[in-house]
Amino acid sequence: MGIYDDGSNRSNDRLFLLRISLTVSADNIGVTGYDIYRDGAMVGSTTGATTYTDTGLTANTAYSFTIKAKDAAGNVSAASSALTVTTRPAIAGVFTYSVT
Repeated sequence: MGIYDDGSNRSNDRLFLLRISLTVSADNIGVTGYDIYRDGAMVGSTTGATTYTDTGLTANTAYSFTIKAKDAAGNVSAASSALTVTTRPAIAGVFTYSVT
């Protein structure tokens, strides 16, 4: 079980969101989903999906993500190794244009 940057965070439309991908638990029998944590606080869950998009983030800021597997009985695994990702810097200045 792990978490990784799938490479999609490098595009310009990813200033304030991050997309992370999950690798499933090696012992996935009974696993019903995964809880996603940002800087130690749970920010979401998945049930079958292997990607998660976290939105509303601050530009040029480092975030640490981990995941925990859970089963139908409510058992939760230890946290995965952390993935630290930094959002892109904000675009400075005002853009003006003229159409003729």
